[in-house]
Amino acid sequence: MKWFVGLLALIFVYSESAWAQGFSVKSLELNIALGESQYSSKSFQIGSPQSSTPINGEMKISARRREIGRLNILTTNRFGTEGFYSLESTDVTFNRKTAPVTSLSIPMQIHAFGVNVLYYPIGKTEDAWRPFVSIGGGAMIYRPTGRGQSIATSPLYGNLTSFFESSRGSGSAGVGLKRSFSRSFGVRFDVEDTFTKAPNFGLPSTSTVPNASVLPVHGLSSNLQASVGVIVYLGR
Repeated sequence: MKWFVGLLALIFVYSESAWAQGFSVKSLELNIALGESQYSSKSFQIGSPQSSTPINGEMKISARRREIGRLNILTTNRFGTEGFYSLESTDVTFNRKTAPVTSLSIPMQIHAFGVNVLYYPIGKTEDAWRPFVSIGGGAMIYRPTGRGQSIATSPLYGNLTSFFESSRGSGSAGVGLKRSFSRSFGVRFDVEDTFTKAPNFGLPSTSTVPNASVLPVHGLSSNLQASVGVIVYLGR
């Protein structure tokens, strides 16, 4: 959590510096984009008292299309500030690596929102080509669908004692390029990596109860994303 608080403080400092350079309605940009996500997998091991023989497993979130909306509220020669929201419908799969090998896929949605600070190393606001570096902070909500919860807790499938959403603070860094074609429209390309604490879906990492459902995943989860979209310049 300390790294997340520090990141938000850094974003605030950069935003204040950028804001001091002057806000104008000409900065307003709406970006609608589609992206492709790739998530890191997390290995885990379940031992005593749930199992006398250690069970090795893997949690993996499937790569899916992500729908993204961004609203840029500040643009200067060097800095920009934007809010974002994205939605992704995907599955989280739990693979048992120890015999008997099995897998369980649970449908879910991932909601992400927050604030990005953009830094433009070269050029001016009126230039057609604008490469940038971005850092951001916010949150990601890993939320199983109603069907996903039914699958996870059903005695015939997951047989988990509970399974619900995980909310995690997030931090991201990336690079991108904006290209304007007129006073009204442009395109934007982004590649970024987002980090959160690995979701546990409400399950404890350990338990002294032998028949309890546990999910001993630890560390950070990485989400690499590439996206392309249309820019509508609202203030020009």
